[in-house]
Amino acid sequence: MLDHLAFHIADRTFRETLGWICQYTSIAEKVVIGAGTYELRMPKFITVLCLALLVLVGIGLFPMLKSERDIEFKLAVLAIVFILVIAPVLLLLVAARQWSVIFDKEKFYVTDFLGRTSVHEWSQIRYVATSPFTVMLELGMTSGKQVEISLLYRGLEAFLEMLEHATRIQLRATNSPVIWWPKLDGMRKK
Repeated sequence: MLDHLAFHIADRTFRETLGWICQYTSIAEKVVIGAGTYELRMPKFITVLCLALLVLVGIGLFPMLKSERDIEFKLAVLAIVFILVIAPVLLLLVAARQWSVIFDKEKFYVTDFLGRTSVHEWSQIRYVATSPFTVMLELGMTSGKQVEISLLYRGLEAFLEMLEHATRIQLRATNSPVIWWPKLDGMRKK
């Protein structure tokens, strides 16, 4: 019982935080690149946040590096900070630059972390699911593949509207703390 309550609290907190981030990063903003063609991109807020975090880490490490501590301690601290902060932030920066989705009425093109683009037709989508911990929208394809799209993309609302229209998949509408797209709440990985 207590585990279920803890999960519910964590799930609700995550969804409210995600809703706040999405509300203030222009998730509903459509990025039009042509007649009937749209592009989803990570918000610039993510890039600015990552760069600010790197600057703050650098400022925080500077006094430690200038101190009279032994070199082993300095290397240990640098290794820990690199593994826990710098490497994930750099990966997120690269991802924010690489990840994108371009879509129109017939197809959508997903560019992954490595810059590889895959083309999918709307009719290939078999199911749609989300997970409260991955911040990704999972599209199950008829080929058995799964395509993941970040829930933080600018323009995601336009993508979901096109998804509903093109596939006839009705996203379950519930009262969600995720302000920008209440239809996602309640969808779970099966």
